[in-house]
Amino acid sequence: MSLIAYNALKEYSNTGVELPTLHAGALAITTQQCNADALTALINTFAPTSGWAMYRDTVQLATHIENTQGLIEAQFNQGENSLHIMLTANNQYHISNFVGQKDTQNTNTLYKDLSVEIRESLQQAGHAVYRLWYEKNAESLWQAQAQQFLGFTQEHK
Repeated sequence: MSLIAYNALKEYSNTGVELPTLHAGALAITTQQCNADALTALINTFAPTSGWAMYRDTVQLATHIENTQGLIEAQFNQGENSLHIMLTANNQYHISNFVGQKDTQNTNTLYKDLSVEIRESLQQAGHAVYRLWYEKNAESLWQAQAQQFLGFTQEHK
């Protein structure tokens, strides 16, 4: 189903279910492996404006990592770009770099934004915003491609 057909269905649907708004976009994901020292430099170069980090004993709002000791996972955002970081082995991290572009003429990739409630101890940040990406497969069916962290908002969408 094309985005045009989907939007027509969304507008004229009498099913009683509200379909989410989808937008055309483009997403490039690159990945790499690195150690803790290289990770700190990579995050500083990325210069995030928002993010969070999960350690063995806590989850914190963060825009940088001072110490990788006990770091399990982190997600950072800057505009349409995101870094997703996961510990894969002792002192080894898998980094996914998301470069998103919204409102393109690309008809094979769609997205929707979703705000998610976060744990009570971090609620001063509001809601976490994720962009859910979908890609048309060989059978012209839409399948989930990726979930990209976009920061925080005080609004619940």
